Amino acid sequence: MKEIYQVEDSNITLDSIKQKEYYPKELDNEICSADALFIPFENFRDDYDILFAEGTKELFQYLRKAEQKIEVIVKDEDFKEIELHDSSYLISTIFFSVFSPIILNLISNYIYDKILNSGKKTKDINVKVDIHCEKTKTKKQVKVKYDGPADKMEECIKTIFEEFNKDGK
Repeated sequence: MKEIYQVEDSNITLDSIKQKEYYPKELDNEICSADALFIPFENFRDDYDILFAEGTKELFQYLRKAEQKIEVIVKDEDFKEIELHDSSYLISTIFFSVFSPIILNLISNYIYDKILNSGKKTKDINVKVDIHCEKTKTKKQVKVKYDGPADKMEECIKTIFEEFNKDGK
């Protein structure tokens, strides 16, 4: 059976994000005070240098209404979404300054509601997302890749949270 998530080392930090050409320096204060950031896919298609997953803007607004401190790492005029026409639900890469199970649970709830409203079943829809975060105890950067059914995402989130809080890793 295929693993639905992987935890691996990451070299993405807030400092490395700030070095990107598309980083909006004029929004530095807001970005640095955010708990989570949506990071664009780079070189996803030949026509665009940076793109966000379809629905990122709507998800961003949903999280903001839930009073979460989240930002998108581009200027409004540079924001572009990619539409993929398959049964997977792709979420833009997320960077956490501090790991937040609340934001992940809200994302899981959002996806669950979107799928149910489409008349489909959560077990039939695949969700893909990369999450980058610094482990608090070790200060080590890690990336969690989730690629599995929507109905397993909530369970996986709990496992990921436990992984981030393990001693000695």
